Amino acid sequence: MTTILLDPGNETVRRYIVGTVREIISRYRVDAIHFDDYFYPYAGIGNADQATFLRNNPGKKSLGDWRRDNVSEVVRRIKAEIMRANRQNGTHIAFGISPFGIWANRSKEHPDGSLTGGKESYTALCADVKKWIKMRWIDYVIPQLYWGFGHPIAAYAALADWWAEQVRGTPVRLFTGHALYRFGNPREFPVDEIYNQLRYNSLHPEISGFSFFPAHNLFKPDNHAVAAGVDKTLKRLARPARNVDFPNAR
Repeated sequence: MTTILLDPGNETVRRYIVGTVREIISRYRVDAIHFDDYFYPYAGIGNADQATFLRNNPGKKSLGDWRRDNVSEVVRRIKAEIMRANRQNGTHIAFGISPFGIWANRSKEHPDGSLTGGKESYTALCADVKKWIKMRWIDYVIPQLYWGFGHPIAAYAALADWWAEQVRGTPVRLFTGHALYRFGNPREFPVDEIYNQLRYNSLHPEISGFSFFPAHNLFKPDNHAVAAGVDKTLKRLARPARNVDFPNAR
């Protein structure tokens, strides 16, 4: 399988991505444009964008800052394009992103980071989701909070607390992302883990809802442990769904 990477430091690439979004929202009736967590690759790209960095960096920013600004510029432009279409067509298309669950670990460099110790979206993927929320460039965020309460470096409660704090006082809606596949390891992810996580969410009025990954495990669980966890979660959660408004998409 061939992997094709688009360099967001290239202006042609930025226009291509925004143009693709423009085509989708103009030709199809969609509720939202949603991005997953892949910005710069998890494994890194070495010096593959070195030529772009040297050519398109008049401010002489560090490589990390330059890459983060590249991604943020694409996010900003997509939001602007969607808002333009909403105003023109009377639609309410939302724009959301599902980032890696840790923005940054609390440190001297990031005193406002979370009480965690894992890989950081800010440094590893060059995704400054905190900025996007502050600037209201997204309508909702679904961080991938795929760890349990007992995880030694990325405990669920610490991350749920942190993300709730980030959206507080903003129009950005927060939905927590939960990993159904984790039930395959019952010692680290007991059968009632996700149910307890959703109960914990009720402590935060900022959390508007939740999502499950992967969807197929709701209907065709990968193994008995996943089936047991899904069954227990769904049975104990049975309640009517509610609509969520996105005021920032108007």
